[in-house]
Formats: sequence, structure tokens, C-alpha cells
Amino acid sequence: MNTVVVVNNNQKVSWIEAHLLYLSQVFFIDICAYAVMSNHLHIVPHVDEKQAKNWSTHEVLKR
Repeated sequence: MNTVVVVNNNQKVSWIEAHLLYLSQVFFIDICAYAVMSNHLHIVPHVDEKQAKNWSTHEVLKR
């Protein structure tokens, strides 16, 4: 994993938002809600089950 140096809270939130967006695109997960606290976060995901079931084994391994 990449090493990240966080200077302030806004930078941390921006980094988390960017990675949630990336993961939602790679894994067909909708992020319904999220909250970033000082020492943890909460995520309410929704998996697009129909899309995920259409993946081949190769596609799953690639992702």
C-alpha cells in the first residue's frame, strides 16, 4: 500500500473520499453514506449483486 502523509483533517477526508470513489468503481459498490471521524470511519455500502454475478472468475481475479 502507498504511504500517505496527512497534514490536516481536510486532507485526510479528501484522501478517503478519493479512495472510496475508486473502490466503488472497481468493485461495483455504491457508497450510500459515509462518515469520517478522527480515528475511524463508517461506510454504508450497497453491492450491485446483479452486476457482480455477471463477472467471470477471470474478471474477479483481475479486479
